[in-house]
Amino acid sequence: MKEYQRESVSWNGYTDTISSIDNLCLYNTQLWERCEIYIQGYEGKNTICMLTLISNGEIHKNGRMERIKITGAESRIYVFEIHKKVSVIAAGYISNPSVTGGGASITLTGFL
Repeated sequence: MKEYQRESVSWNGYTDTISSIDNLCLYNTQLWERCEIYIQGYEGKNTICMLTLISNGEIHKNGRMERIKITGAESRIYVFEIHKKVSVIAAGYISNPSVTGGGASITLTGFL
């Protein structure tokens, strides 16, 4: 199995309504072989996520992920092939579908 170097950026937040996911960007200083978006919910919170992966200024193939429901500390991982020296951005929001509030940790990782 190939050993990859990696670079990651993370966003963490709680919300009672809706929160924008900011600052998840890997710059075009590297040739990204692939990237992953990892979503980790928070215990006791239910969260709805909507994310879009943008590479080279365009929505990446299969990069629009709508209405991802995360229950409690559940996690999800999404993998995308890149194979280019481009900026990669994950943008979107989380929202609260219940009275307990929502919350998640979202990490964008690029592999080179």
